[in-house]
Amino acid sequence: MTDKPYEVGYGKPPVGSQFKAGQSGNPKGRPKAAPTFIDTLIKEAGKQITVTQGGNATKMSQLQVMAKALYAKAMKGDIQSAKLILQLLAAAPEPPPAEIELSAADLAMFKKILAKETKAAPQKKEPGHDA
Repeated sequence: MTDKPYEVGYGKPPVGSQFKAGQSGNPKGRPKAAPTFIDTLIKEAGKQITVTQGGNATKMSQLQVMAKALYAKAMKGDIQSAKLILQLLAAAPEPPPAEIELSAADLAMFKKILAKETKAAPQKKEPGHDA
């Protein structure tokens, strides 16, 4: 080996400040990102709350409570709520759960109403296209 001392310079830090073998340069790791608004919404939707139904206190998620309220409004005749439910069911990646038994006639009726509502909605014109 050579008798020259270790030369400190660009890309050659002093021996005392170099990382020890097997030691990370960032032992704590990267800090976690702050939660986004969507993350917060999802967390809140899953929280359990106590709801009184027919005199009985039951626990259910806030998302379930919202769904029940939306269905209740639709059943009372609120067209916007019914339309939203139909749109969400139509866009669902899988069929409704097995506990909901809809006949073929019911499904056909829902699709007919949804098609009718979609046609009745005013169509937005794209800029630059004159008809």
